[in-house]
Amino acid sequence: MQSPLMRVAGSGLAVFLFCGTAAANTLSDTYFSAFTNPPGFEFSFLSRIVNEVDFYKNFDSCATLAMAALNELEKQTRASYTACRENSECHQRAKDVQTVVNLRIKVRDLGKYIDATRSKNAPDFVTSDVGQIAILQYNVSNQLQIPVSRNPEFIREIGILQSVPCR
Repeated sequence: MQSPLMRVAGSGLAVFLFCGTAAANTLSDTYFSAFTNPPGFEFSFLSRIVNEVDFYKNFDSCATLAMAALNELEKQTRASYTACRENSECHQRAKDVQTVVNLRIKVRDLGKYIDATRSKNAPDFVTSDVGQIAILQYNVSNQLQIPVSRNPEFIREIGILQSVPCR
């Protein structure tokens, strides 16, 4: 039996939690940019704000939907964990729960950073909470010589975020 998270972000199988077709959205695009290039994120972010008049509105809409979806996904994944029968299945489901929890925290912190930029009181991205997480993930990936964008865990996170029907 496949875990709920794997059905969402695994190999393109049917999405059980989100309805609609997966499409690029402001949240997943911003998240991808922040975690694959944290040193250059501020520049690309400022360019997006200038070029996309509705950036903040679109981001807020996506982030709100994503947080509700992540909460539901965590609830469903935890429920499936309690029903697992063997160690390997339980281990994978526990990892799935952790993925969702970590993603929710990073999305929350990214939202806080984006919100702070509206008032121009935001710290530099690399010194923000989410920036510190992004830099750590980026540096570890560089040391392992695996680009963040090819990290299986990151691919799962992006898959989940892209499944949120923002538009």
